[in-house]
Order: sequence, then structure tokens, then C-alpha cells
Amino acid sequence: MSFLYPQILWFLIPLALFAFQKSTISHLPFHPSIILASARSKRAMHLLIAALILIALARPVIQKSVDTTYDAQPLYIALDLSASMRAQDLTPDRLTKAKETIHALIDQAQRRIGLIAFSANPLIIAPPTYDKTVLHQALDAIEPRYILTKSTNIQKVLDFASRFGPSVDLAIFSDGGEEQDLLKPSNITLFSVATATPSGALIPKDGGYLTHEGHLVVSRLNPAFLALADQALQIHEAAKILDSRPHQTQKEQQTTYIELFVAPLFLAALLYLLVHTSLLERLKKFWPLLLILQLHASIIEEISIQRAYDLYMAKEYDKSAQIFAKLPYQEARFGLARSLMKMGKYKEALKILSSIKSKDPRKKGIIYLNQGICYQKMGRFDQAKMSFAKAAQLKEPKALGRLKTIIFEKNQKKQPLPFSRQKKITTKKIKGDNKKGGASSNLQSALLAGNAKGGKKSRQKGVTKGQGMPLSSKVYEIINKGYIHEKRPW
Repeated sequence: MSFLYPQILWFLIPLALFAFQKSTISHLPFHPSIILASARSKRAMHLLIAALILIALARPVIQKSVDTTYDAQPLYIALDLSASMRAQDLTPDRLTKAKETIHALIDQAQRRIGLIAFSANPLIIAPPTYDKTVLHQALDAIEPRYILTKSTNIQKVLDFASRFGPSVDLAIFSDGGEEQDLLKPSNITLFSVATATPSGALIPKDGGYLTHEGHLVVSRLNPAFLALADQALQIHEAAKILDSRPHQTQKEQQTTYIELFVAPLFLAALLYLLVHTSLLERLKKFWPLLLILQLHASIIEEISIQRAYDLYMAKEYDKSAQIFAKLPYQEARFGLARSLMKMGKYKEALKILSSIKSKDPRKKGIIYLNQGICYQKMGRFDQAKMSFAKAAQLKEPKALGRLKTIIFEKNQKKQPLPFSRQKKITTKKIKGDNKKGGASSNLQSALLAGNAKGGKKSRQKGVTKGQGMPLSSKVYEIINKGYIHEKRPW
């Protein structure tokens, strides 16, 4: 055993000196021996209580050493999302083939993986983690149709990844763009995964092919991208070679502490009660009765919970809330939150739901679902979307339908970034119609929120794919930064 703050124990020395100091009492109305005996007894107990409190403040602990082995550096995977990744020289296309390969790599990996998405700008979409479910969902959540930057900037990815640590393993899935003067930072071990063919292919666009200055654009594998790498890999062998590459592991001895301050603190409180109250003596007499009362109280609380549920089912939410509020159980707190939601008190219900903690995935899914409903009713659609997404990931059956609804409602309230200019132009055209009524304006806003290929149905399909949480619009804003200045947008 040791102490985290041993310097506090120095205060025991003056306490010990004070304990041996002789007490003198003069002019006593009663016999001195009686008074001194009582005073010395209380004084000794007080000094002992003070000593126990000082020991508790010194934080007594038991040290426990644990050897842990972990990978010294994770593997970062960067995925190119430029327009050229739609080319079909790989089956079915470059982007889909790259995603399939990365999914296989995640399944086989025994080390932490981090994911980076990039076109003209890079962004980390999943920090290094062992959680394969999170990585799969983050990869499936990427929607290239929301990315306005269409060019490829390998140099920005290299500079971005070089800040992750003194030594970085980076695998880039890309066709290499058209950059020739690439510089690799010295702290990066680069794996260039060829996600294209030397012969190349045309880039599909709106039912045809991408053109530049009247000529068809052919996207080919950039040899400079492969020459830059420490190891150049073909797409069909990338998962096997990357995962089998030996990576550094590191052992570390971690020290954990088992806190013991509760023991002297509890003993000090017990001694204080013994000196200044008769509570302990009374508890000795009524201890069996207290056990019986505790059992009786639990039976009464069970009956109260059932009564509250009956009132809730009878739509008497005010009365059920009053009963739930008096019960200390987690189930009662959830019942109170549901009653408040039925009464329209969503802010109070949300506060209660946020305080409920559970390790059961089913219960957590239900809590997230109800939090999302509260956010939705309060008009806070971003928080509602996040809550419904978490509930959907925990297999809550009603969450996915709610998520589709909230995305549609949010898009009616606020137009997504890619269509903000289109909305402004269309508003000018239908300015005369707005004077006749607001119905046509609302319909136009709803139509603009969808894409040209499918509107509402297309959006719903994008949400359900992978059963994961869609990326926030803030993510796409970062990737889309500077898209209007692109000279060769592929």
C-alpha cells in the first residue's frame, strides 16, 4: 500500500503531540475524576477521527501493474473521391472497387485503421480505431454526389497525413490524378494502390461522358503516383499485402490504483456518530424491523409502478408522471420521460432521458429513439438525426423510418449546399407565383431538396444503404472548399 499525497501525513505529528498534552481543569463544580475521564474519552475519539480523515486525504492506494501490448502506429487509408473515380476501367467502377477492397482490408486487419476521404481537400472521416463496425459504416456513409470538388490533389493528402505523428503508414487508393511534381514527407511510409489502368477510360457524366474544351477526357493511371510510393500495389493484391506487412508493436507497463480512502473515511464517520449520537444503539434494536420494512417497501414500489403504467395506458399522463417521479428505479425514470413527452414537455423529458445510462444495446436504442423524437418535436433536426442514427445502429426497428422522415423534414426547412444557387435562381422565376399562395413555393422547395435523378426516393436509398449514419453537411463543406476555382475538375 502507498499514498498518492504522503506529505499530508506530516500533519499527524502535531496531532500526536496534542494527544499527549496534559489537560488541567480548575474550579470544577463536580468531582474532577468524573469530568476528566469523560473529557479525555471524547478528546481521544476526536483525535482519532481527525487522524483517520488525514489518512483519507493522503489517498491510500494499492498499486497494480499491467503489461499492455498495442500497435505503435495505425494504418491510415485515403480514398480518392474525385470525378475520375467513376471511370469503368475497373469493374464495376474505380470507386466501388476501391471501397470493396478497403472493406476486405478492414475485416482482415489486426491493427488500428483510420479513414481519410479526399478530392481537392482531405478530411479524416474515421480516427484510428479497432472498431470494424464503425469503419465499415463510415466508409459506406460517403456520398460522392454531395462532393463538389472533382479534382485530385495527392500532395494535400501527403501534407495532411504527415502531421499525424513522427512515423505514419499511409495507403492511398487513387488513379493518381495528373500531378507530376509530388513530394513525399520523410515521416510517411506510402503505399500507392493503383485504382486505374494504364490505358484508362472515359469519365461518365449525366448519361454521357465528361468533356473539356470540346474533347472527351480520358483518365489514366498516373505513373508519378506509383513512383512516389515506398511500395506500389495493384488493386487486386492490396488487401493481402497491406495487412500482411509487419507493423511495429510496443509494450507498456501501465499502473492502476485501487483507492482505499473510503475505508478510513467511513470509519471516521462511524466514530463520530458513536460519540455524538445514540443512533447506532437504536439501530441495533430495530435492525430486524428495518429488513422487514425494506422488503415491504419494495413490494409497494412494484405495485406503484404497475399503477403508473395503468394510468399511462389510460392516457392520464399527469397522474402517471406524479407516481413515476416518486420512484427511484431506472424504469420509472423512463416512464416519467414518456409521460412528459405525451404532455408536450419535451425539454424536461429530454433531460431525464439523457440522465438514463444503460449497457443494454436494446435499452440504449430505445433511449436514443425517444431522444430523437424530443429533438424532432423541438425543431432541432440535426440532433434528432444523430439520435435516430444511433438508434438505427443499435437495431431499433422504428429508428430508420424516423430517420428518413427527419431528413426529409430538415431538407424542407433548409436547402442543402449544392442546390443553394439553384434555389436562388428558381425563386426569381416563380416570384409572381408566390403572390398567389405559399403552396407552390413549398412544393418547389421540396423538389429542389432532391437530386435530378430521383428526389425523395433517391435520398431515402442513400440513408438506408449500409444502415449507418449519413455524414454531416459540415463534412462535405470541408471537402468542397474551393470547388469554384478548379481548372481540371476530374
